[in-house]
Amino acid sequence: MSRRKLVQDDKSYEMVVVVIKRKEIELLRLVVITFISASLMFPACSIADDVRPASTIPVCTNVKVNARFLSTGRLRYVVPRNAIVKKVKDIDYGEYRIFLKAQGRIEFMALFSWGNGSPYGLCSAEQHRSLRLPDGTEGVDARCTKGTNKESRSTGFESEYAYYDSVSSESVKYFDPIIDSMCYASPKN
Repeated sequence: MSRRKLVQDDKSYEMVVVVIKRKEIELLRLVVITFISASLMFPACSIADDVRPASTIPVCTNVKVNARFLSTGRLRYVVPRNAIVKKVKDIDYGEYRIFLKAQGRIEFMALFSWGNGSPYGLCSAEQHRSLRLPDGTEGVDARCTKGTNKESRSTGFESEYAYYDSVSSESVKYFDPIIDSMCYASPKN
């Protein structure tokens, strides 16, 4: 049965066609406006490497510091002597947790030392900086903001990295120098 038979006369048929065409145009306008709005609200993000060259992590030196060193394998960090550090060892991973009481709550960062962890998941779609170890291993340093004034950072290499998730800006000021102290300690043969 054709559309023409559903309507009693030609004038009614033409009105139905005009209404359908108007609805299609309105829908098309809505799709275009939605696409433009989404493009402005969510700028294109890429997990691909930055255009900038990768930063090479420095080789560790035997400099005396008034702090302690924590080693996660190939990576070593400088941690304040008064830091509260707990070593966590589970059946499928190991890490050090460094605690800080900030804004009335306890927040922590972790130095992931072995297991199936990856620094790519926490802030994967955000802007990041590529890293490289002297042995050629490639990694990432990514930062992002979650919620209201909660910051996250994940820095390192597959199965060996440092991270904090959804912490206050006070904790960021404490944790960032620890992450930034990362250096490469070549494996002992």
